[in-house]
Amino acid sequence: MLLELKIMKNFIAAFIVSFLSPCIMGYITIATPLGPWIAPILALSLIGFYKYQKHDALLPVAAGSLGGIIATAFGFSFPTLYFLDQAEFALLMSSPLKCVYFIARLTFFGGAFGLLLARIIRKSMLDNKELTFPIGQLIYNTIGLDEQTGQKKQLFWGFFSAIVYGFAQMRSWFLSIRLIPESFQLISKTIVTTSMGEFLIPSVRFNLGIIPMLASIGFIAGAMITVPLLIGAVAQIAVLEPLYVLVFNYLKRPDFVFAVSSGLVLSSALSGIIGVPKQLYDFFKKQTVKNNLLDFSKINFIQIVLLIGAFMLFLFEAGFSLVSQIYLMITALLCAYQIVHIAGKIGLALLGRFATFVMVPGLLLFGFNALQITILAIFVELVGGVATDALFSYKAAQMADVHEDKVYNFQVFGLVVSSLAMGLTIWFLCTYFQFGSEQLFAQRAQARALLIQINTFDFYAIGVGMLFGYLLKFMKINPFFVLGGLLMPLSLSLPLIVGGAVALVVKKKEQYESFASGVYAANALTMILSVLL
Repeated sequence: MLLELKIMKNFIAAFIVSFLSPCIMGYITIATPLGPWIAPILALSLIGFYKYQKHDALLPVAAGSLGGIIATAFGFSFPTLYFLDQAEFALLMSSPLKCVYFIARLTFFGGAFGLLLARIIRKSMLDNKELTFPIGQLIYNTIGLDEQTGQKKQLFWGFFSAIVYGFAQMRSWFLSIRLIPESFQLISKTIVTTSMGEFLIPSVRFNLGIIPMLASIGFIAGAMITVPLLIGAVAQIAVLEPLYVLVFNYLKRPDFVFAVSSGLVLSSALSGIIGVPKQLYDFFKKQTVKNNLLDFSKINFIQIVLLIGAFMLFLFEAGFSLVSQIYLMITALLCAYQIVHIAGKIGLALLGRFATFVMVPGLLLFGFNALQITILAIFVELVGGVATDALFSYKAAQMADVHEDKVYNFQVFGLVVSSLAMGLTIWFLCTYFQFGSEQLFAQRAQARALLIQINTFDFYAIGVGMLFGYLLKFMKINPFFVLGGLLMPLSLSLPLIVGGAVALVVKKKEQYESFASGVYAANALTMILSVLL
């Protein structure tokens, strides 16, 4: 009886976190250019709020963490459809049932391929002494935390304070006024007229509803984004504006900024994907000398055939040719294997780079339309992301002496729940918010759209962006976050920069990361609740 109650408790907890993870991370990954791993937060939440005893929380965490990486794939790539073809996007969103069904199917197919790949390669990956799978170790260590660490309490107080702030800031049916204003104007739009031309100083109006989330994510990311975002924000005013006034005034301001940004994206994409073929070749050449690269002992081949058949039918409905379908599945699996290997070393899943690597040849070979490009990018990122997340959970289970079959069963359950939750989340966000707005800026999707539309921009301005990109690479500065500083309104980039700057000056930053994690999770929830209440 006690065992049955424990199993039921695990599945209830798995359902809750698998449903909430896509909601929280879906908003965060569209609103910001970051996709933090949610598994450690889930682990702290379960042992703190749900009163789990240490490693009993591992199975629900394995289920719920998939929802986080699924939301990251969709948050980074789904808005691309909006920026490329708004008519096709509106058609997809015209029916809630059609939208949810489409997204749920794509989520399930991509996630299922990722889980199967992880199941097949788990032995060779986990036995590889070079791969530490740091997030898996972090999950294990987080679940095993003693009460004395105080991180559970910090997570709670961060979550609680953000909830209180959110309700004080929103106007709802039970609160007729806002205790905290909706926005704050720092600088008004100003045009400075000189002998050389008219210089624009942009308006800076902060949306106070999302300030806690932006600042807390900036704090957690720290130096990784602070300097690049600051460079981008400064360049937006001190470099691009003078260049526009003095040289490129024959263009419209937005067209000039987009052209420079396209050049920056192009240089980053070229430097990122040129080395991928050799990287894949060297990796698989090295792996072929091993006898245990793949393990099919726990794979049901009938399930594989059914999965491939159902996915091919889905792709046929989207207009993919048979050859392009084979191309997509093979390249996605090859890239996913490499994504897992890299993440096993450094703890980062390089989803965007490999999605671009598959997308560019696909565009040239098959002439994909906007919907097909979006499906391709999401699928590649889903397979690679889910496989990586699954291996992290397997690593934690190995350390905790939890049988991997139990982990796999909960992952399948989590995938089913997260597929439905992802469909509902995307429909909700697209219905009540707008891509490209402050609430859903979708920087990564905008960057991919700029790369695809690069032939429509001024080539001289593109050249400026490419030179800027190569200069940043030479200086070893992440061009992608600099791009965020260029494209983002200052009202979005400044809170991220301030949060990162605080992280650089405080002592023992890791002591406050649990508090910041609670803040950004709760703030994302209150932003969604503000529409409903």
